[in-house]
Amino acid sequence: MISEVIHPDISRRVGLLPIIDKPVKFAVGDLKGLSSNSWRIWDSKNGDIYIMCRDGLNEAKVSLHASNRWRMAFTQEAFSKNLALCFERENRVWEVWDKPEESLPNTVTAFKLYFPLKELGLDPSLRKSTKWKDVFFIEASPSPLMTVITLFVCSSEINLKHSSQPSFCLAKFHIKNNHTVQVIAHSEKEGNIPKMISNQMPIILQQLKDKKIDTPISSFCYLFGHHDDGCRYIVGAKADRFIRN
Repeated sequence: MISEVIHPDISRRVGLLPIIDKPVKFAVGDLKGLSSNSWRIWDSKNGDIYIMCRDGLNEAKVSLHASNRWRMAFTQEAFSKNLALCFERENRVWEVWDKPEESLPNTVTAFKLYFPLKELGLDPSLRKSTKWKDVFFIEASPSPLMTVITLFVCSSEINLKHSSQPSFCLAKFHIKNNHTVQVIAHSEKEGNIPKMISNQMPIILQQLKDKKIDTPISSFCYLFGHHDDGCRYIVGAKADRFIRN
């Protein structure tokens, strides 16, 4: 297994980061302790960008299409195998939305993955499969901060970094129309994320129970939401403390 622990205050490792124009696989947490699931971000020849959890929420995928119609949906394969995934939906799509307006000069804040320290729960014994080869481990930020992976779409060559918190560029994709995608790892205040998790997790677990879907204590649930600027996000939450309560 080739892995690297990277602290957010390191802006660049010469010869290592940013990863250019190829899939990036990463997790947040401790190489020898608890971590998040593994995630993958990659692009297509058509300029589409995809975000997917590789070992947890691998039934679903974020698709940021070059057409500027973006969506979060279960994959066709997962939906065909398990219609119960969709709860109250009539199809496999969670949401479709238009590419947001620029939130920074020449830059669209496109998507965020949140990793609160309290929600990291994957121990090393669960990270032995080949899926964990070449995964970058990003050191988790201590509460009341959390680690955030933000995907930006840029129409000019600029170097993005957080204005006040440690950050570094994890990956950069050159896509059509002279645009680039930058994946920035940084720290950010937890804000209302813990409260949202506490409010939503009991509802999700009750839905699973009503559908007679078994939820082991070791399970993760993923919440999907959006900010006022149009940026969508996903945050994972451990089920154990809610099941026990």
